[in-house]
Amino acid sequence: MKLFRGRQDIYANRWQNKQARSGYSVGCHNEWQQGKCNKPKVKCMECVHQAFKRLDRQAIYDHLAGKHTVGLYPLLEDNFCCLLAADFDKSDWQVAVSAFRKACNELKVPCSVERSRSGNGAHIGVFFESSVSAKDARLLGFILLDKAMEFHAGLSFESYDRLFPNQDLLPIGGFGNLIALPLQYAPRQQANSVFIDENLYPYSDQWSYLSSVKKLAKQQLDIILSYQSQDVKQDTERKPWELNYARGNEVMTGCPEKLTLVLANRLYLSISALPQALLARLKRIARFSNPVFFKTQALRFSTNGIPRFICLAEVDNGYLALPRGCFDEVSRLLQDHLIEIELEDKRKQGTRLKGLMFKGELRKDQKKAVAVLAKHDTGVLHAPTAFGKTVAAIGLIHRRKVNTLILVHSRQLLDQWKERLTAFLDGCDVGLIGGGKRKPTGQVDIATYQSLINRKDNSVASLLYDYGQVIIDECHHIFAPNYERLLNEVHAKYILGITATPHRQDGHQPIMIILSLIDSFSNMT
Repeated sequence: MKLFRGRQDIYANRWQNKQARSGYSVGCHNEWQQGKCNKPKVKCMECVHQAFKRLDRQAIYDHLAGKHTVGLYPLLEDNFCCLLAADFDKSDWQVAVSAFRKACNELKVPCSVERSRSGNGAHIGVFFESSVSAKDARLLGFILLDKAMEFHAGLSFESYDRLFPNQDLLPIGGFGNLIALPLQYAPRQQANSVFIDENLYPYSDQWSYLSSVKKLAKQQLDIILSYQSQDVKQDTERKPWELNYARGNEVMTGCPEKLTLVLANRLYLSISALPQALLARLKRIARFSNPVFFKTQALRFSTNGIPRFICLAEVDNGYLALPRGCFDEVSRLLQDHLIEIELEDKRKQGTRLKGLMFKGELRKDQKKAVAVLAKHDTGVLHAPTAFGKTVAAIGLIHRRKVNTLILVHSRQLLDQWKERLTAFLDGCDVGLIGGGKRKPTGQVDIATYQSLINRKDNSVASLLYDYGQVIIDECHHIFAPNYERLLNEVHAKYILGITATPHRQDGHQPIMIILSLIDSFSNMT
C-alpha cells in the first residue's frame, strides 16, 4: 500500500458473469441487498443506501488471497495522485513496453512493469514520493509517450488515452478510471499480474523487488516538466484550426541521403530507411489535439472514450501513409534533415475536356478566387452563401479542362449542381450518380457520398479512380468515418473543397484541412 496509493475511502471489485463478461463495480456493503440496492436503475453515487467499502489491510489481504480482485481509484478527491500508469495491450506490447522503459531511463524516471492478468499486455507504473497534481502526472505521461514513440514509431496514439488517471479533474458524479492492483492470486499462478524485468521475466522474489522500487520526487518531476513539457503544452494550447506541424529544430542522425515520396491517394514513405525518431516526428504532422476532450474535461465530465489526440497517419504494408495535405510540411522536415526527395507522382491525371466552354462571366472576386485556386493542385474555397461558390467552382472546371467528379451529401444539392452546370458549362456531358440514378458520363459527373460506398462491405466504387479532379461541396461534412474513408481513396490530381463554414463546434476542421486540401485556402469572407 506504500506504492499503490489511491482513494482509501472506496475501491472496486472485479466481477464476471455466466456469459464470461467481466468488469468492475464499486464495493458496497449493501450491494444487491433487497430493498437497498437498486442497481442498475439507480447509480451508486446517487444511491441513498450507499455504504462504500474502505480500502483497508483486510481488503488488500483478500485480494492477495484470491477472495476478490481490487480495482484502485488513483485520482484523489483533491485532483492529486500518487502514481501514474500506462497501459499497453496491443500485439506489440513487448516492444511498446521496452520503448517506454527506455524513455523513462533517458529522463531518469524510475518505473516498474507489471504483466497484465491475461499475460497479453502490461502496466508501467511511476510512483511519486508525495502526491502531485494529476495534471502534472499526466503531462509526464505524455512526455514519456512522446519519447517512447521516438524509439518505437509504431506506438499508437491511443496510448495517450490509456493512462491512469485518465483525466486531470475528478468527473462530476464519478470516481475517475481505476487500475487493477497487481499480484492477483489466480493470474499469479500463471506468472501473470506480476512484476517483470527488462527481459520480461518475472522477478523471483516479488516482495523483495517491490521493497526496492524507487519513487520520483516532486522536485525531480518539476525539473522534467520545466525542460521537457513545452511541446506537449503547445498541443493543448494550440487553437483547433491550427495544424499540428512537426516541432523541434534538432537534426536526427541515421537519416538516408535520398527518400522516395509516393504521391497518390495519400502520401507514402517507406519506413525501412528512416530512424524511429524521424518516423515519430512525421506521424505527428498528421496529429492534432481533440478539442472535444479538453472541453469535456473542463466541464468535469468523464472523458472515457474520447481520444485526446486525433491522428490521420497510418502504417500500411511497410509504408507510412499520411494525408496529401501534409506534403509541404513533410517536404520541409525532410529538407531540414538534408534528405533529397525523389517524388513519384501516382495521382490520376484524368481525361482532357478539350471542347469545354464557359457560358457567362465571373465577377471580379470570383475570378480572384479561381486564379488563386488554379495555382495549387488542392485547396479549399471558403466563402459566404451569396458569393456564388458553385459558379466559381464551375469556372475552375473550365480553366483546368479535366474530367471532374463533384461530391455532394444530398439529393437537393445533386439537382442544384446539375442545373448550374447546364446553365454555365458547354461542351461536356453531365452525369448523375445517386438519388436513384446511376448514369455517369466520365466527363463531369455529380454523385452523393452514399452512392459511392457499398453498404455491404464498405468498399468504394471503382469509378472514383477515373477522374482527374474531385470537387467536394460543403466539405465540412466529410468528418463521418465513411466519407473520410471515401476521400482517402481519391487519386485525382486536383481536389477542391467548398464551404461557407470551415470551423466546426467540435474543432475537427483540421481533418478537412490536412486530409487532402491544404495546398491553398482561398478565404473570400
